[in-house]
Amino acid sequence: MTLLLQKKFGSRFGCVALIWVAILLIPGLGTAQTWTTLTAPSGNPNMLDIDFINENVGAVARVSGAEVSYTTDGGITWSNSPDAAGDMYRVDVLDANNFFVVGAGGAAYKSTNGGTTWSAMQSIGGHSHHGVVFADANTGYRGNIDGDIYKTINGGSSWTLQINHPFQNIFLFSRMSLVSEQIVYSAAQKRVAKTIDGGSTWTVLLNHPDANKGFSSCDCIDANTCWASDNNNKIWKTTNGGTTWTSYSTGGNFVVNDVDFVDANNGWLVGDGGNIRYSNDGGETWTAQTSGVTQNLYGLCMLSNGLGFASGHAGKVLKFTAPVCSDADNDGICDGDDNCPNNANTNQADVDGDGVGDVCDGCPNDPNKTAPGICGCGVADTDTDNDGTADCNDGCPNDPNKTAPGICGCGVADTDTDNDGTADCNDGCPNDPNKTAPGQCGCGVADTDTDNDGTADCNDGCPNDPNKTAPGNCGCGSSDTGPLTVTCPASVPVISTNSNCQGTIPDYTALALVSGTGCATSTVVQTPPQGTIVNPGTVTIKLTVTDSNSGDTANCMFNVTVSGGCGN
Repeated sequence: MTLLLQKKFGSRFGCVALIWVAILLIPGLGTAQTWTTLTAPSGNPNMLDIDFINENVGAVARVSGAEVSYTTDGGITWSNSPDAAGDMYRVDVLDANNFFVVGAGGAAYKSTNGGTTWSAMQSIGGHSHHGVVFADANTGYRGNIDGDIYKTINGGSSWTLQINHPFQNIFLFSRMSLVSEQIVYSAAQKRVAKTIDGGSTWTVLLNHPDANKGFSSCDCIDANTCWASDNNNKIWKTTNGGTTWTSYSTGGNFVVNDVDFVDANNGWLVGDGGNIRYSNDGGETWTAQTSGVTQNLYGLCMLSNGLGFASGHAGKVLKFTAPVCSDADNDGICDGDDNCPNNANTNQADVDGDGVGDVCDGCPNDPNKTAPGICGCGVADTDTDNDGTADCNDGCPNDPNKTAPGICGCGVADTDTDNDGTADCNDGCPNDPNKTAPGQCGCGVADTDTDNDGTADCNDGCPNDPNKTAPGNCGCGSSDTGPLTVTCPASVPVISTNSNCQGTIPDYTALALVSGTGCATSTVVQTPPQGTIVNPGTVTIKLTVTDSNSGDTANCMFNVTVSGGCGN
């Protein structure tokens, strides 16, 4: 339904094809496209406007002779109707039956049988009318060269003035573009105006900034996107319903008479001197196309990107064609030239220059990827070690056996030979399931300490003796106490003298306190020995102890008093 409205409310939306299909005619994309001069209507008239509803049915508004010519074979042949008297300036072909023309002195005619016969609509005297658009067979708009606008709701039987402007005499052309029955744009003299309520109110959107310049035509593809041409080599564009406008140079030095866009990007203009220009960027830049004529061109009707018509001075009618190609996404660009053949993108934007358009490029800013893949845009999905895990996710990108450092790090396997829970790289005893370090006894030998003396059995000469780590002199289980010491008695009884006034030294060896001999036996030698006869006085006794195992000796000494009743 949308595509039908594109034609129904034609230029209206300019001239737009009735039916769009997946096979399109595409210009300006490296394929050949041509403008061909068609057979002129009889009399070689000046034709200020042309309109077609399809490749076959169309009409031209003539300034001399039979005032309307129409065709049903795409301009190969033309039929003239004498019923529309006077110079006609604008024609609107609504459908195969309903045609409308307006012209000099406010004259207006319509045909309901495809141009064969015409009947007069209400004439509005005064300035000539250069704009006419119909939404349906009853509702239409017309405007004169000064920008006065009228509306009918009864097929032209009567018209109501909707907007009146003072005459400015800036430019003789004016045109209207109907977006819908309610939304209409008008370009005339120095103004571009618009209604959004079916003509009840009109708002002037744009006044030409040059006092000596004016607008020649306007064309809209929707309620917001419109273009207007002026007689100063400029195209004016709005994308917000006329709130703001931007002007672009056509790149030439000629008067632009008509402009027609088929979508947001592709449009054409015609002008004096046979000039035709094409834009594929919404009117920002323009490229000359060869028309093959030098006469002024006034009217333009583009049905699609590959089919259109133009009319001009001295009977010049031109037809535009381009080669047929497949266009799966219906964006007006051949699949072979389309950087996104399945996603409509008329501007072919490709920010990263990888040959894939942004609208179908999963990584529009990465020239090396068209989809995020594993690592995301901007990061290559490289798998250096070919282990099936991309480097961006591989903790060991150069180790085909690991994707994370694990316990031992990249390049070293986390093998646990003895299954003790400690990887070999950290296991001091990789073949001993009971140890992770050699300890005191080394791998394969437990560091058992049976007697809990702090020395492992492997190094303990007395593994069951907590007091010894070697047998020593006494062997395990017996203490090798030492060093050897001897302690003499602190005091001993006085040696009494006999009748000869002599005393006898007794055996003191038993009084020696010996330590440090451990398991060994010891001998005590007394000096002077037992039985030694001594005189009264003080005698020093020495006790010497000898260890029978080690041969170590120790001694101590003490004094003993010798006295008695011998007269001393």
